[in-house]
Amino acid sequence: MHENSVKNSVKKAVKKRFLKHTSVRALLLLDAGNYPSKVARILGFSPQVLHYHVKKWLKMGWIKLEVKTPNMTGYKLADSVKKSLTGGESLPFKGVRLHAYSLKFPVLDSSGSAVDWNRVQMANWTKLVGCECGLTVEKTTKHVIVHADEILSEDPNEATLLAILECLRLARVLEEKFGMKLGAPKLLRKPHYAVSDPVARWFTDFMELSSDVGKMDKSEGAGEIDYFDAELAKEYLIMPLRMLGLQGDMAEVKDVLKTFGVAMREHMSLIKGLQAVAEQMKTLIQELRLNAKNSVEVKGVED
Repeated sequence: MHENSVKNSVKKAVKKRFLKHTSVRALLLLDAGNYPSKVARILGFSPQVLHYHVKKWLKMGWIKLEVKTPNMTGYKLADSVKKSLTGGESLPFKGVRLHAYSLKFPVLDSSGSAVDWNRVQMANWTKLVGCECGLTVEKTTKHVIVHADEILSEDPNEATLLAILECLRLARVLEEKFGMKLGAPKLLRKPHYAVSDPVARWFTDFMELSSDVGKMDKSEGAGEIDYFDAELAKEYLIMPLRMLGLQGDMAEVKDVLKTFGVAMREHMSLIKGLQAVAEQMKTLIQELRLNAKNSVEVKGVED
């Protein structure tokens, strides 16, 4: 009885997690032309869970049936919902979306109770996958890999900390539940700090871009920039603040130049005045010299 109540609470927690973090991604993936089962596979949920939400979104008018064939069913977002999710001219989220964050724990002792792993058939091999507390867990020959759920935050460093705590918390659950002992974790691969960008939304309609620092694609249904480093994502997010600061600095420079211009005009006026005085003094000196010369000549005649 207790075991059934625990399972029910876990299912409810998974459902809430889907509603809170994954609805936007699911809607955008559907609008991008992915059929529901594929969206469920991308997000790591069962097709039944996603179909439940699809029915609800249809009833609410958020999506509409676009294509229905014996082999495929496709949906499109309502215009108002799409504008709301993608932000129209503004950005859908003024922060970072951390996804693809996974920690790899070495298995030091697995002599406890056996884990009921699901065998997922890949192209040429089999992957052992499980689900605990709403998070996906993988098993290799020597490691347990915990995949954190996506996290939205205005601070990339905060998002990283939350993902780490989520993975560590689940690792403790695995140790207590299955009697295994796990070692210190390592990062499995580069995490993705996604930020919404209007240029990326336009650019990714035509092509994708990838480099050592990040990538720009439409894999989640809407064009965005994925940075592989939290600091790079943070630099992007504070760019508007830097621009505001730069505008403030330019305003101060403008005021200084205005004051300097007034001072320069006064200075040039003073210089012109001094030049006029100098010309007058020059004329006066020439007259004095001429008078002195004439006085000498007159005195010589008298003698």
